Amino acid sequence: MRDGLVLGLAVLLAFAVVCPAAEKEAAPAAEPLLGDEADGSLAQPVHRIPLLTDEGDAVVPGEEPMLAFSMKQTCGACHTYSAISGGWHFNAG
Repeated sequence: MRDGLVLGLAVLLAFAVVCPAAEKEAAPAAEPLLGDEADGSLAQPVHRIPLLTDEGDAVVPGEEPMLAFSMKQTCGACHTYSAISGGWHFNAG
């Protein structure tokens, strides 16, 4: 019985020594950036543009307070706002 206990403690001690060393060798994973991971859509991205505020300033992710973006300022440079404002993206809840 005592031999089994000693063997069990030796195995446990070996894992305790080896496992933390393996953790130290692994490089820290960098946080994924926008577009690095799938968002669930099978479609290719169509627009990759900066979001703009009502004043035309860029919305900065993580800035406090987080500013709301303006679809008129953001999309209106390339799209006719009166036409697209009635579309599905603008009216989706």
